[in-house]
Amino acid sequence: MLTFAPTLTLGIRPAPIELLRAAQIPHPERDVARGALVRVRRGVYAPAERWRALRP
Repeated sequence: MLTFAPTLTLGIRPAPIELLRAAQIPHPERDVARGALVRVRRGVYAPAERWRALRP
């Protein structure tokens, strides 16, 4: 007899701004250093101006 755990609803929504992968950007560390990008997490970046405009 097979039993399954109940499905959880995580409430995942699309990102409110564009997120970029490091592979999409030639030198992401340069853009972070000059303030054009913000590192969201390892390998994921966002445009700094739009990131700072987000609500907490």
